[in-house]
Amino acid sequence: MDPSPPPLSADDPQSSLSTTSLYRNPALGDFIIRTSDGVQLYIYRAFLTVASPLFADMFSLPQSSSDASGADEPHVTVQEDSVVWEKLIALCYAPKVPASADLDDLASLGRFIDAGTKYQMPAAIAYVRASMLMLVAKDTLGVYALACVYKFSDVARVAARESLRLSIYHKCSDVALDLMTSHAHQRLMMYRERCGIVARSVVNKLINMNIRPANTTWPSGTRKPGLASSVAPHLVNSCQRPACYRVCNGKPDDQRNGAFMTYLETIHAQLEYNPDPDLAYSESLLKAIVTTASACPTCLERVHDKASDLSRQLRAALEETISKVKLQME
Repeated sequence: MDPSPPPLSADDPQSSLSTTSLYRNPALGDFIIRTSDGVQLYIYRAFLTVASPLFADMFSLPQSSSDASGADEPHVTVQEDSVVWEKLIALCYAPKVPASADLDDLASLGRFIDAGTKYQMPAAIAYVRASMLMLVAKDTLGVYALACVYKFSDVARVAARESLRLSIYHKCSDVALDLMTSHAHQRLMMYRERCGIVARSVVNKLINMNIRPANTTWPSGTRKPGLASSVAPHLVNSCQRPACYRVCNGKPDDQRNGAFMTYLETIHAQLEYNPDPDLAYSESLLKAIVTTASACPTCLERVHDKASDLSRQLRAALEETISKVKLQME
């Protein structure tokens, strides 16, 4: 039986994917991986068999004692370089979920996916998926494009959702530009458009509710929208002083000029091209509400709580509504 060392612990420093010298020691393996850049990497066949059904099948075949050049060492020559194979070997010994995105180069991730698929190494593919999710915030569109190329629909949907935070004029990384197909870009734009439509509908209900007279009776058998009902105290008759409409309704003869209405109408317009629920927390818009309320002692006393409640409830409603929109994959 071939000698096999105990598996490396995931907490062992030698199990780090950045370790290189460990796999170049002839004493630490009974099989050689000869990479395209001329490096010989050593691994025990027992671990490679478990990690890759492809190698398991290969090792089940009768093995010759030497190759055409007369070499005695069992080996295989691969098309990938040592950078890729050192990571693959590390995962053969200690398959794990990355604690951080040590694979932070999307171009290299593509080569790693190709190798993991070619050699049927599910641990490698799982590792790449986890690394891509960690890179979503760093290069949202690059991760989306790469996920579309390899049909990782779960990763693509996470990246598409994160992209809503980006301006429609956001500058793409070089990797994103190289990988993004016209179909992937079109699907992303259609997703953003649908998210914008449903998000604006949420805000539009509040706007339409607020321009009704305060004593309007809703039709029998119908209900106010849930969010509109909960925030109605913030939008209608906030101040009980008859002459004061500063915070909610503006001047008595122009109900659409109130600070809350300006807040809603501005967000409604922005959501068309930037359907991000965090717009509800716009510092400048919320500050304008407080500034307007400062002219009335009664309004100023309550405006901070009212503005905070409205922004929190609006963001939650936008988040819930947008989360129901799904990116369409091929």
